[in-house]
Amino acid sequence: MKGLFVALNRRAETNARNEIAVYGRELPEYRDTAADPRARAAMLDYAVWFRRSTVSLASDERPLAEDDRARIAAIGAERGAQGVSPASVRRAVVLHGTLMLHEIQDATGPNDLADLLHLTGWFGAQGRIGTSAYFEGFLEGQRRFLSVAERVQQLTRMLLADDAMARHVSSSLGVRLSDHYTVVVVRVPASAGVLPSRGDVVEHLFKQHQVPMSWAELAEFVALVPSGGLAPPWLPAAPDDPALAVVRDFAESLGGPCAVGCAGGRVNGLAEAAALARQAAGVAPVQAAPRRMHGVADVFVELAVARLPKVDQWLREVARRLAAGPNLVSTLDCYYRNDCSRLRTAQSLCIHPRTLDYRLHRAEELTGIDPGSPHGVRILATAIARTLAGAWD
Repeated sequence: MKGLFVALNRRAETNARNEIAVYGRELPEYRDTAADPRARAAMLDYAVWFRRSTVSLASDERPLAEDDRARIAAIGAERGAQGVSPASVRRAVVLHGTLMLHEIQDATGPNDLADLLHLTGWFGAQGRIGTSAYFEGFLEGQRRFLSVAERVQQLTRMLLADDAMARHVSSSLGVRLSDHYTVVVVRVPASAGVLPSRGDVVEHLFKQHQVPMSWAELAEFVALVPSGGLAPPWLPAAPDDPALAVVRDFAESLGGPCAVGCAGGRVNGLAEAAALARQAAGVAPVQAAPRRMHGVADVFVELAVARLPKVDQWLREVARRLAAGPNLVSTLDCYYRNDCSRLRTAQSLCIHPRTLDYRLHRAEELTGIDPGSPHGVRILATAIARTLAGAWD
């Protein structure tokens, strides 16, 4: 064994103790684990073993053996079973690599160039293999600590945060990642009443659809559904989009009304798509059985109005006047959804066209606005949309 390797082997225990101390300063979750003397001793034992194994294998030009990879994976599994977060695990791996490189640099003498190049080459190639084994072990350990619902929601958060570890988590769940997604945000209003178990709903829907989803907050359910990625992100999804099937199954599990927003996005840009979908959901109509999902293009007028308090207050007064008539809000909503067709609207409402004419005339009497005029469509349709979104509940 040559000079550099001898120096590193001699310093293995000192460097290992320093690594444990750095973890304690930088990683609260590891610090909590190391508070147990037995756990700390095990961490130190592994850190010493890893350094001495690295020196031995690299000096003999041998790759990590199956037993070595198994021991690395076992440490990862232990961290997963302890409930250490993926963020802390990733940070620990980065710290470990950084510290190892510093240790090599500090131990290198003026005549160790050949050994340095040899060792760093081995460390780079085998480090990827060891890291992969560690992450696989970690995710295996998580299976014992986290429920399926928690792991699915963890994957969703990681995809929205552009976390590189998401591919490891998706693999452990059997989820094939896509380049493009329809990001769905379902708003659950406060008036929804008693809600089912969020974890049970997520697990049930995941088994049905096998897509990332999360219901971490009471008021918001999020799903990432693979898509072709052809439409601009602000446009609504097509009526046959598989994301709508997820929405309908969620609404059925919810057993109450909800509002749905959506936006298209690609991996490494899903946070922006989620923000658009969340804005659309905030002003989308609340429905017991969602007929469609709403993109920003569907609700851009409502989004603008929501940011203008005086205009919103004026529309609220218009809506208050409509509420004085018989079924005027639901009638006008149906009228506009049927492109102002009297016959289709009457058929949808199961009423006589003359009854519809009476209601339209009544709406004009109460508001001073002709529902069928371009002016009336702009104002009354927006007032109704804000009403159905629960904006003034």
